[in-house]
Amino acid sequence: MVNTARIARILGDENPDAIVFDGLEDALVGIARRQYQGPWAVYSRSKLLEVLELQLGTADDALEWLEYNVVGLWAGEQTPLILDDCDDELFDELDEQLELTDPPRAVS
Repeated sequence: MVNTARIARILGDENPDAIVFDGLEDALVGIARRQYQGPWAVYSRSKLLEVLELQLGTADDALEWLEYNVVGLWAGEQTPLILDDCDDELFDELDEQLELTDPPRAVS
């Protein structure tokens, strides 16, 4: 089980400028780092959808709100990361939205 309070505390201690989403704490799943950068808040896309569906009432409203207000948000370098941990059905929908046909190339 993810301890969101602990994640928020670590973020606050190590990066007081890190952005966290009010009301979406249950979808906070971790911290991301890169060499000499971060940490940033990491949210689970599937958990965000669950929380938003409870708040907004329908899966369609949750997805629309998520895409516009969370995934589409750029609030500077401290903007949280969204982990795409969704099922195949949602990945298929994302592929269609992005018109993806080829897998990404591996970096060597």
